[in-house]
Amino acid sequence: MESKRNREKLPSNFESKIKNEYLKEQIADVGMWGLIPSVNYSMKSPKGIKRINDNMPLFKFIETYFADDKYAFEPNMLDGRYVFLPANVNHQGIGVCISEQIPGFLEVCHFWYPCEYTQKKISIGPGQVYVPIYNIEPDEYFAEIIRKIYIDNAITDRKFCTFPFEPGIEVTLKGDFIDDIAGTEKIIKSIVKTDDPITVKTAKALIDFLKRL
Repeated sequence: MESKRNREKLPSNFESKIKNEYLKEQIADVGMWGLIPSVNYSMKSPKGIKRINDNMPLFKFIETYFADDKYAFEPNMLDGRYVFLPANVNHQGIGVCISEQIPGFLEVCHFWYPCEYTQKKISIGPGQVYVPIYNIEPDEYFAEIIRKIYIDNAITDRKFCTFPFEPGIEVTLKGDFIDDIAGTEKIIKSIVKTDDPITVKTAKALIDFLKRL
């Protein structure tokens, strides 16, 4: 996807290394460099250059498989990693960023703002929730999983979350699902049917978190 908006040029050799203009625009967006507690430096500083370089596995994945698509970035407010998201701001629950455990791999996470999925005042306030779920190689197989969720999704509800549990197992929760814990728990358990102890633990952790809210 191309864009004609003016933007700050990327530092070092990233301007030529990354070809996709829309991607470069998203990388340089001021929102990815300001008001982030862990990013107190400019894009063209040595730390800024390192940050872009650290995120290159994610950028190359996007450029390879999503060059003609619309998507969004938000920062992980804890460590400044770029989080690859659906373009629809009302579609939350999943994010993709670089893995901190396996070099060159990507990390799939639960990434959302709970206050937007309830009519009640909840204790977490408007805060960003980030929970790492699994690491995966940035290949065509994973690209197809993300394309089905981010790009080809036919859900038309005003707001919804897609929570990943393992590759190919995702749960979609619609509307103010926090306000119906019993129904939400039933949906999660009906979809996450596996004997894998990690996946079972992840599903239980999400249910318990929703109950605490």
